[in-house]
Amino acid sequence: MARRASDLGVKLRPHLKTAKSVEIARLATKDTFGGIAVSTLSEARYFGAVGFTDILYGVGVVPSKAEQLLEL
Repeated sequence: MARRASDLGVKLRPHLKTAKSVEIARLATKDTFGGIAVSTLSEARYFGAVGFTDILYGVGVVPSKAEQLLEL
């Protein structure tokens, strides 16, 4: 996928909902710009704690989650 995205001139941002693994995340972002997508705040915290800094929270934000998002 990374090679195909690169050939097309687009950035690949793998969604790590299923993998939930640092090793898989590093493989999925190898040779890319390094951005990832998550669907829970727990996933965002987990990947942020191991050094990922470009994290897209791919879910609509409800007011009750705003404070947690600001902390992240």
